[in-house]
Amino acid sequence: MAQIVHYVAISIDGFIAGPNDDTSGFKATGDGVSQYLEDLKDFKTVIMGRRTYEFGYTYGLEPGQPAYSHMQHFIFSKTLKFEN
Repeated sequence: MAQIVHYVAISIDGFIAGPNDDTSGFKATGDGVSQYLEDLKDFKTVIMGRRTYEFGYTYGLEPGQPAYSHMQHFIFSKTLKFEN
C-alpha cells in the first residue's frame, strides 16, 4: 500500500502565508530547507489547492507547468483555468 505523507510548512495558527501572502517568516536557506528539498526527491505525487499553486507564479511558475517537475500533480480548484 502506498504511504500518504502530509508535508507542509505552516505557521502555528495553521496558515501557509500571512496577510497579503507574506512569507517573510519562512527561511529560504538553512538545514530545514535543505532537508525539505532532499525529502521532495522521494515524493511521486503532490496535491494542492489553487491558491498554493498560483503562489508559484510569483517565483516564475507558468500557468499549466508542474510546480515539481518529477511529480504527478493534482490541483483542486473550481476556478483555475489554463489556456489550451
